[in-house]
Amino acid sequence: MGRKAKEESFDFIRAVSTIGIVLFHNSFNYIEYSIGGNPFVFQKYGNGDWGGLFVAVFFMLSGAVLWYNYEDRMNVGEFYVKRWLSIFPMFYVAWAVQYCRNAHKFGTWLWGGPRKQFLMTFFGMDGYFMHRGLNYYCLGEWFLGAIILLYVMFPLLRILYKNKKLRILTTILIAVFYTLNLYRDWFIISDGKNLLTCLMDFWIGMILVTYKEQLKNLPAVILSFVLMVVVMIAPIPIKEVMCSTLTGASMFILLMNIAAFVQKYKIPQKFIKMISKYSFAIFLVHHVILYIYMEPYAGMEIGFVKSILMFLFITFVIVLIAALLTETVGLATGAVRQFLFHESGSGRGRGKKR
Repeated sequence: MGRKAKEESFDFIRAVSTIGIVLFHNSFNYIEYSIGGNPFVFQKYGNGDWGGLFVAVFFMLSGAVLWYNYEDRMNVGEFYVKRWLSIFPMFYVAWAVQYCRNAHKFGTWLWGGPRKQFLMTFFGMDGYFMHRGLNYYCLGEWFLGAIILLYVMFPLLRILYKNKKLRILTTILIAVFYTLNLYRDWFIISDGKNLLTCLMDFWIGMILVTYKEQLKNLPAVILSFVLMVVVMIAPIPIKEVMCSTLTGASMFILLMNIAAFVQKYKIPQKFIKMISKYSFAIFLVHHVILYIYMEPYAGMEIGFVKSILMFLFITFVIVLIAALLTETVGLATGAVRQFLFHESGSGRGRGKKR
């Protein structure tokens, strides 16, 4: 069975989500460091924040990509090995650098508590379980842990999704438990980070890519745009997380339609592919680099134009470091992939394919 043709809209959606999350965290630092003046801040919309929205889109993209790639056939062992290679080598290298920086800063190798806490990092769960207390989390995003858990669950989710009756039943059950949790607070972790919320977005992504051809038309664009604008502007008496899910699904459909137009042009296409390729490394390093460049401005005032120029410069540095990390680690993981799976090429610069 031949391999499916690549869905080009995935790169565009991934690139937009990546830039959106970096821009949101850049804006959040103005609040964290009490930086005044008139900076450009990209943080809130009517019923939520941009960070939650782009994270929802990111989880939808993850579900969409996995279902698109593994709908027809799947070797579970090979799937898990490839997922591990796409995440952990790059994560361990980046984490080790920042861990050493923190050890120098705090004057101890055990700055994150008892040695058993290293297990949280070893499994990629340190950011996701920060609400349980101090550990050795020092870079990346909380949603790394959530996406790892969803990857572990995916072979089962795929079985449920392939059977149409089970797909309908599972959709209903996920939606019910997702909603009940938002109004019952069953877990300590916040609603936006709860695995039920992440699963809901992930599952929606699987549905959206299933009907992608039906959604690539003008009526779908208009309806999605109207829904997104309404949720962003008009006060809606539902949970903020629900607004992120609704707006995220609408944005996903819009971006899926816009992608074909934008990617006709060479310069935007090259930029999109670059950001998409280095997206995982960008997620890993962007917090640290933002802190390094913005902490010296704590308590100061920054003008609108300067804030934009700063963001562009910091983003350039983030992408540069992410490219170095991706390409370097990609040499080693590419060789392993070639040995294990007989993939052609060196595998250089393999970004995480979500």
